[in-house]
This record gives sequence, structure tokens and C-alpha cells, in this order.
Amino acid sequence: MLTPEGLAAYVAANPRSGGEVRLLNNDLETPYSDQFSLGMRNAVNLWGQDWNTSLALSHIRGHDGIYFRLGNRYDDGRYYNVPGATWGGQPWGQAIPGYGSLILGDNGVESRLNSLLLSIDKPFTEASGWGVTLAYTYSDAEENLIDSAQNNANFVGDYPVIPDNLVTSTGVPKHRLVMSGIFDIGWDITLSSKLTLASQRPRYAINCNDAPSFDNCFFDPFEPEGTLGYKQFDVALEKRWNTGTDIGFKVRADLINAFDWRNWNQYADWRGGPGETVPDSFGRRNGDEILWPTRTFKLSFGLDW
Repeated sequence: MLTPEGLAAYVAANPRSGGEVRLLNNDLETPYSDQFSLGMRNAVNLWGQDWNTSLALSHIRGHDGIYFRLGNRYDDGRYYNVPGATWGGQPWGQAIPGYGSLILGDNGVESRLNSLLLSIDKPFTEASGWGVTLAYTYSDAEENLIDSAQNNANFVGDYPVIPDNLVTSTGVPKHRLVMSGIFDIGWDITLSSKLTLASQRPRYAINCNDAPSFDNCFFDPFEPEGTLGYKQFDVALEKRWNTGTDIGFKVRADLINAFDWRNWNQYADWRGGPGETVPDSFGRRNGDEILWPTRTFKLSFGLDW
């Protein structure tokens, strides 16, 4: 079948098979967001050095995001193959005769984000020869596009239309801490580093355990076990040369994820069927897939003018 001849015979016998029909709503609205922010910045003197502090509260509401949904239906117009069902048995096989599935583009994506940012930094100066920054972010994110943040998705196939209710946004950790520093070690060489820590990201999951039947499962994200979901430490050295002109030359060496920390990306997400005991494996790591990057060395050259 997968030979050139076999594929040619398949195409000849099915000239239009698999060709999706994609339609967009004629009255699509432009997606937009409303943002409200309140913040305060201060300059303080600590230990004989000038520091900047910042506190910011932010609320963002996203409206009318565009998504795609399955337009297929069973012969009697139902979306699910069981009367009264709210999950499962979607009409994937009920394509347009002679074509593939019907995909409809429409408005309907809504999102909410409440965040708090706290930061303190001591700017680098030639006089002091060092600078540091510490920034903490708390994020409370919700959306109705199910797994868009985790998988960069904009397709809803589990429901006939996108749900109205907002649920925890997947892929957005509640806590994130970033610490960085830069130091002049002499000979026009600077040493810099950055440490990034984040709590576990909520992950996509289906909940059939708290449903009356398998025909009424629902989307219910969860946070895996463990305090940290992501950690990475980077370090860099940069050497600059004065060429005696307006053009400067520099060489930079970066060691990314210097300790080769593994940030796992596979977790058990099955809570069990209706009324069953939630298995002990739920929320625990069950694979060796990791998030990039692994330990990486990068050498770069540059000119300034």
C-alpha cells in the first residue's frame, strides 16, 4: 500500500477521500483583550547600593478568540452517538460524502488571567561591577479552550461547540521564580547566570471518575505530584575587545541547563471509571519524555557599533 504504485492506485480509486471542508463564519469578530494593571516602583538604597523594587497586579480578559470545531453530525442530527450523552462517540466517521470531515471556524474562546509580579533588582554598573535581579510571578489562569496553553491547540472536537465554563488553563504554572546575576571578573570579561524555577503546570485530563457514566465524562485538568515542575540554570561568559574604533567585537559562550536537569513531561492522567477508586499512579510520572532544553553549549560572535 505504501509503495508509489500502491499510493497511486489509492488516489485513483478515491480522488476526493480525506479532503477536509473548512468553513469560516462570515461574521467573525476580531479577537481582543482587556487588561487592567496597577503597579508601584520604588528606588531604595540597600547596603550602599541603589536597588529598584516593583510590585504589579494585572487582570487580563481575552474575548472572541477563534477556534475550529467538528461540523460532522449523525443522520438524526446528534453530535454524540448515545442519546443524553455529553461526552464520547463524536461523529468523526460521519464525514461529507466524497470528502473528509467538516471543520467550522468560529469565535468563542475566552480566557482570564490574574497575576502578581514582585521583583527587586540591582542594576549593573561599572563602578560596582555586579548586578542581580529576582522576580516572582503568581498566575491564576482560566480558559475554555481546554488544552490550548499546553499543546498550542485551537481545535475543539470533544464538544459540538466550545463550552462556556472556564477551567484551569493547562500549561501555565501558578508560581515562577527567576533569579539572575552578572559580574565583572576583569579583563573585560563578564560572568552571568540565570536560575528559573516553576511549580507544576496543570495538565490536560479527562475525568470519568466523578461522572455518572462513561457517556458523561468531562474535561478536568490536574497538577502532577511534586513541588517543582521546571528548573533550569544557565551560565555565560562574555569577552569584549576594544578595537580603537566605534566598532566593538565580542565573543560569548553559553552553557544552557548547565546541570542537565530533567524536566519531565509524562504523567498518569487516568482517574479511573465512574465510581472506581482513583489509582495510586494518578498524577505520577509514567514516562521519560522531557521538556527542552537538555544541556547545551553555544558559542557566538558579535559586533557592536
